[in-house]
Amino acid sequence: FLWGALVAALVAATVNTSAMAVIEAVATRSEATLVTAVVVAPVVEEAAKGAFVLLIWWFARREFDGLIDGMVYAGLVAAGFAFTENVQYLAQAWTDGGQDLLTATFIARGLMSPFAHPMFTVLTGIGIGIAAHSRSALIRWTAPVVGYLCAVLSHALWNLAATTSGQGMLAVYLIV
Repeated sequence: FLWGALVAALVAATVNTSAMAVIEAVATRSEATLVTAVVVAPVVEEAAKGAFVLLIWWFARREFDGLIDGMVYAGLVAAGFAFTENVQYLAQAWTDGGQDLLTATFIARGLMSPFAHPMFTVLTGIGIGIAAHSRSALIRWTAPVVGYLCAVLSHALWNLAATTSGQGMLAVYLIV
């Protein structure tokens, strides 16, 4: 939980903010926001959260028995990350729009999507869990990568839907 709340959140905030500044140099602010949300953030955030699960698999193999462990470790790291990110978004909402924006942000992040980050990162955990339980070298190398790519893709789809309004977000919400 602490890895996600502190390490992954700090890495993501630093890289996402830096990427946003670089993209803004060649694009409008709204374009930079979209590219950062849909392309940069999923890649960076899922890597920062998944790194801990990978480290446990590599350095604490006795504590990593397979699929369920991958899911649990990934879910806890992502819950820590979501905690920090939600506090940041709620504080920003209060600063930018007062009670009305704070209420809307709380509904969107606290009630409608509190488990989004854990659902994404669990895909990485599943890949690592499959690898941990496999004797095949091919699966041990590809399963974590496939899990990570699935996490990034689902995170990117979620963020893309969040930038649209109405039916697009509703459809993605129901699918996820």
